[in-house]
Amino acid sequence: MTDYTEYFDEVIQAHVAIEQWLAEEQDSSELELLLSRFSSRFSMVSPLGRVLDFAALNELFMLAGGKKLGFRIELSELQGIALHEGGATVSYREQQTDATGLHSDRRSTVVFEKVDGKILWRHLQETFCQS
Repeated sequence: MTDYTEYFDEVIQAHVAIEQWLAEEQDSSELELLLSRFSSRFSMVSPLGRVLDFAALNELFMLAGGKKLGFRIELSELQGIALHEGGATVSYREQQTDATGLHSDRRSTVVFEKVDGKILWRHLQETFCQS
């Protein structure tokens, strides 16, 4: 059996940090810690098909920090897709809610790279699920 535990743990820990950053006003040093999880070559395809790079992710987090009252993320269905010396690819389901009642449900696939033993988010693809 292939062990994806450290990658699943990173998915969970990153989403805890994202949830806190979006839901609570925090010091800018917390944003630096959050962004340190992502490769400088990070890319993402949003659920609406928008392509983001690291700079766009930084801007998104800067603008949204502390602005989503009651924001919660629930993760499920973590699955390993591929594991190799330089990283891994995993998928998961992510449901988001906030105090306004807004709800989204998405399936995500992330490509991780390991650099000097540190796990970094290299690419993320998100797709909305039908409710």
